[in-house]
Amino acid sequence: WATTLQDMKAHLDTLGTHGANFFAPQALYYTLDGLRKHATSLFHQNPYWEHFHLLSDYAGRLAHLLCQGHQVADIALLDPVTSLWAHLAHPLHNWSYVGYDPDEETLTNHLVADWACIARALYQMQRPFQSLDPALLAQAKIIDRQLQIGKTRYKVLIIPPSPIWNAKHLISYAHLSMQVVSSSPWDYCPSRIFKRAHRSSRDFRG
Repeated sequence: WATTLQDMKAHLDTLGTHGANFFAPQALYYTLDGLRKHATSLFHQNPYWEHFHLLSDYAGRLAHLLCQGHQVADIALLDPVTSLWAHLAHPLHNWSYVGYDPDEETLTNHLVADWACIARALYQMQRPFQSLDPALLAQAKIIDRQLQIGKTRYKVLIIPPSPIWNAKHLISYAHLSMQVVSSSPWDYCPSRIFKRAHRSSRDFRG
């Protein structure tokens, strides 16, 4: 209940700087009767409700402005979601391991940590980037030595350590002079986990 319009505007501005152009506020409760958690309501129960239209108008103007252009980000960071699923990382539990194999848990923790480390480093260097999942990458084309998806082009593709990427696609990018930055997870990958990984990627090195 201590949330102010200034706090909410700060959240909007942060989302906007990351390219978001659609904002959907939550916690607008019709009634607080029976509410089992100590949550803020942004609806008529909130003292700021009578001024909320000012924030809504600002969000609308911000969204319209951000829809007029496109994000300039020439770096694509591949999302290792397929590797995390394959090694039992749960997306609804902060990608924590939900299996029973201590070696696989070690591998999973490394995959998550390396992915987060790369993203954090790009933020700290103020290098705009976009995350791509493998399904989007499969739709990409190489045009003028750049990775193109829809109207967006990337000069660099960063691939976090992963034991199951399809080496055929990655090597094809290299052959077409696409700049690919990758590293291998084998230094910390136990041998029995390695044997379960796709053999198609075992010889790839970025």
